[in-house]
Amino acid sequence: MGVSSVLPLAICESNHVIGPTFEIEVVESEPGTRLVVRGEIDIQSAPQLDEALSNTAGDAVVLDLSDVTFIDSSGLRVLVMARTRIDSSGRSLVLCASADSAVVRTIRLAGLTSDFEVVPNVDDLS
Repeated sequence: MGVSSVLPLAICESNHVIGPTFEIEVVESEPGTRLVVRGEIDIQSAPQLDEALSNTAGDAVVLDLSDVTFIDSSGLRVLVMARTRIDSSGRSLVLCASADSAVVRTIRLAGLTSDFEVVPNVDDLS
């Protein structure tokens, strides 16, 4: 059983959400860390994702992007830099997202398909 925490990001003013909701759930388990990301990864939320990815432990990092509705170039930059950092430490990074998701479409458009291991869902990681 792993340890889980949720890191929300929403700009609030008078109890009204102004920007999109962004959330990362961190689950520490064997053999590593699973980050479950929800919402939009953009210039506002990318630094928080980068920080969460920088603080991962274990041999494997699983980034569950199934509930990500949008990713821009700042989000792609975080993914590329995290992959480089994780690979250089002898660990692995796996992205979970369906083939028709916004994340996979954006990775494909950016020509980064061969740079990432992508599985459709967490259950495919046996």
